[in-house]
Amino acid sequence: MKAVLQSVIEIVVMLFAAFGGFLTVVAPPPGANDTASAVGLASFVAVVVFVLAKLYMSLLPARTMMVVTLVMATLSGGVFVVNGVSYLYFVDRYTFRFPEGEPDGRIMLAAPEYAPAGRLLVAAQPELDGAHAAILAKAGEAQSHEIWSPKAVVATRRQMTVKYITMVLALTLCLGFAIEGLVLARPQ
Repeated sequence: MKAVLQSVIEIVVMLFAAFGGFLTVVAPPPGANDTASAVGLASFVAVVVFVLAKLYMSLLPARTMMVVTLVMATLSGGVFVVNGVSYLYFVDRYTFRFPEGEPDGRIMLAAPEYAPAGRLLVAAQPELDGAHAAILAKAGEAQSHEIWSPKAVVATRRQMTVKYITMVLALTLCLGFAIEGLVLARPQ
């Protein structure tokens, strides 16, 4: 049990030291639900999963445990890469800074489909399709709910948050299992 606790402490310290700032920077833009807190939630869930897996694997012979941890590190690393690419694509596609070009502008979230007023605006000026900041500037910031329905924006934020939590969870598990597998692989 002492070894498990030591591993958990090492992993938590390493994760927050190495990735804490990075993970909050790529967090979804804040909204009604504080998505930045997803870092803590995902990291906590990952530590719980890792501790439970380590307790279960402690019943296995050391060589088998090493192979299992390295396989788990590889699998969770693959999930991280695939989900990370998907998440970053999602962020690039649906977040935008308003007013456009302003480094201190608010980061806002669009939705995949336009509301009726947004569809009319894009039909009149097709070059605006996908240019979220330009559409909002044309309609006026107060009319964002007319461009994208609030329900669609909330659904987009929810999808983004789930992708983000999955990405952080996979990264945490990948690092934890990799560290554990490498510790087990070194000669005693």
